[in-house]
Amino acid sequence: MELFIHPEFAPKTPLLVDLDSVQWDIKGITKLLGQLILSADGDIAGDIAEDEGKVALDFDNQAVDIISALAGDIAVGIAVGVPEKMIKALSITSTPVERKELLKEIGLVNKVKNFNTYIAPLVANHWLAMTIPHKPTSPHQKYLTTLNGRLVLEFLKRHTK
Repeated sequence: MELFIHPEFAPKTPLLVDLDSVQWDIKGITKLLGQLILSADGDIAGDIAEDEGKVALDFDNQAVDIISALAGDIAVGIAVGVPEKMIKALSITSTPVERKELLKEIGLVNKVKNFNTYIAPLVANHWLAMTIPHKPTSPHQKYLTTLNGRLVLEFLKRHTK
């Protein structure tokens, strides 16, 4: 008699990452997060935030799997390489937030320069998603933290413990 094992109970391979070769800036950290996500072999949700609740739950479940495998050195690199205002923007956008409110919450005025310095790089590196991606300049545009952004926040939580 043969007993089959459900794929969810199959042993997971450990995540192996060479942290010495990581460039600890937003692009380097994004590359590292991509490697971690691919290694985790999860069902990664897209960057379009159409159903924010489901997307957030999917991201949180995947983040826990990845975080449980790696934490310490990555958190230190993120803390050093990512500006505090960007980290604050990620934490504010766990639910969708409009641009004006987001900039105000991180202590900045709603100016193009501030947006281009602190928010646009997060969107470009898929740490934040636009709720209306096909209309980036919509007055109803909001921003929501993606899986990458949630991973960054989780790593930083582990660093401060």
